[in-house]
Order: sequence, then C-alpha cells, then structure tokens
Amino acid sequence: MSAQRLARQLHADACIDETSLQERTGALIEALEAVQGGKTYLDPRLQDLKPSVHPADVQPLSERQHEILR
Repeated sequence: MSAQRLARQLHADACIDETSLQERTGALIEALEAVQGGKTYLDPRLQDLKPSVHPADVQPLSERQHEILR
C-alpha cells in the first residue's frame, strides 16, 4: 500500500518519511506549519515512491497473451 493511500485511510493530516526526520530535512517543521494552517502535508520523499502493485490488482493473462509470450 502506498504511503499516500495509507495516510488517506487513516485521515492523517501529515505523513513524514523517517529518513527525512533522521536527516533533519525540515520536513517536520513544514508538516507542522501545514497542519497549523489547515492543510495536509505529504513528505516529498513519499510522493516520489511508486505505488506497489498487489496481486489482487493484476489481471490474469488472456490465452492470446500467453500464446504471444511463448
């Protein structure tokens, strides 16, 4: 599950990557300022992540697709 999807499901106002906190990128301050201003905040590191693909999201190949792969 992507960080964005999880944050939405949890109704989180801010979501910060742990690495950003360790590296002191300023993400915590930005998140606090955003939330204080009535906005939401998603760490840019998390925005760049590609959403993971779950097996349930993948459609099985058709017979023709199997044929092409052979």
